[in-house]
Amino acid sequence: MDVFKLWTDYSRLILVLSSPLYEEPLSLDLNEVRSRITKVMPGTTLKQWLAGLGNESLPTSTTVPKINPKYVTYRDAVAAGYSMAPIPPGVAYGNDYLISDAHDLRLWKEGIDPKVFYENCLVEVNGLLHRVDYDSEANYVYEGGRTGRICNDNHVGILNFQAVGGVRTIAITPEMISAGGSDPSLYINTILTVDEDLTDKTVMLSFMGFLLPWGRALKRIGDKAFSIDLRNQVFVDWYFHAQKRINLEEIRPLMTIKNGNYDQIALEEYLSNEVIIKLLTLSQTFLVVINNNDIYVDREQLEVSKTPDRYFTKTRPLWPVVIDKGELMSYWVVREGDTYVIAGSSNRRPEYNFETTHWQEGVSIDPTQDRHYPNRYSKAYFLKIGSDL
Repeated sequence: MDVFKLWTDYSRLILVLSSPLYEEPLSLDLNEVRSRITKVMPGTTLKQWLAGLGNESLPTSTTVPKINPKYVTYRDAVAAGYSMAPIPPGVAYGNDYLISDAHDLRLWKEGIDPKVFYENCLVEVNGLLHRVDYDSEANYVYEGGRTGRICNDNHVGILNFQAVGGVRTIAITPEMISAGGSDPSLYINTILTVDEDLTDKTVMLSFMGFLLPWGRALKRIGDKAFSIDLRNQVFVDWYFHAQKRINLEEIRPLMTIKNGNYDQIALEEYLSNEVIIKLLTLSQTFLVVINNNDIYVDREQLEVSKTPDRYFTKTRPLWPVVIDKGELMSYWVVREGDTYVIAGSSNRRPEYNFETTHWQEGVSIDPTQDRHYPNRYSKAYFLKIGSDL
């Protein structure tokens, strides 16, 4: 492999070297010699670079790291033994209240310390991530109760980050948001600036509850700054999907109803800075901060069943499952012989007409579906967020 391409595919590389001169193998962290490697001619392979060193010394170590992958795991909250109850914000559990005021979700289990849960877990409600808080008795899922009412469903799953270092979230405020470059449009380039140095952390994004690992969605551009390019995302799909699942009552009034159709929205208004700021400051939009800067993301495709909401795998399901466009699947597991059946929330996804057009060049957009094939069953994969060292 061309040494210039090494850091394109890997964030960290450690070589294990052996030589007749040494009884035991040595390790070399290539990040410590990166400046020397990048001085060689393009096209030089790693083997050629090592052979050309001659008598030059390398900062090798006698400690050879052992690969011991650890992953973020997933469990259905009910299957894991948790109790749940919708509850209004700030109201003590056990008091009387109207269910219409119960916007949050109380989550607890005997023997589980709410503080430890808060420092290591995220919660998805009906496939979309929600922020979590805690007190001495339980954890509280922001907007979890209202999401359940809007969906008329109450699937809750837990993503456990303890094995990879723990996790926390940072809510996005309007003061953190600015436009990047000369274009004032947040849709073109959004800059998020936090008030702490996150260089030794891995940062991902939950946008309207859709989990987006780093890459095209979120890029680090400084110790405290990140950029989001919404043009590279299924930005409109997320909105039509989320409006049936989470509370968007502060956003819809910002957009004019077109042609008497409540679902038809003007693109200029939807892509406006005012709407994007509202979307970025939703309870379900936040930064996911993993206390580990040596994180990788892998995907393992699942076998699609001909039965709705079912997938097959020979591997014991331990990880989050992602179905359409970044949505997490709330699932539980049934074993049939040597096959695991992943049974979960609906995997039927709409086929929107606008997805077959250059909708960015239009004036308005709506969720009209294809007449012949209005829906499809989504493909799915295990989302393996892991760390080897």
